[in-house]
Amino acid sequence: MSRPTKVKRIHALPAVSRFVPEGAEANPPVAITLEEYECLRLMDYECMTQEECARVMGVARTTVQALYVTARRRIAGCLVEARPLLIQGGALSCAVAALRPLPSVVHCRKEAEA
Repeated sequence: MSRPTKVKRIHALPAVSRFVPEGAEANPPVAITLEEYECLRLMDYECMTQEECARVMGVARTTVQALYVTARRRIAGCLVEARPLLIQGGALSCAVAALRPLPSVVHCRKEAEA
């Protein structure tokens, strides 16, 4: 019998729940969970260490490391293979009482080549 999934804390929902490269709408999407997003946000955007991130999310440092590695691998595949990115689901609790709903789609356009 496996251990029960520990609930992870997130402090903000992403501004959007989906990123779609221009011209890649038909490609199968890559999904990351909200806790993987929160881990990336805290470590890469807020410049926290794994220990600080673990404290904020209420989990072990090894859990943060696993979330981080998985999220980075999935996002790398999304970028390399020009696939849509979905941010959804997961075992989490929200630290903010009134979280805004997620906009449905953001289209990312290619820069004009010089």
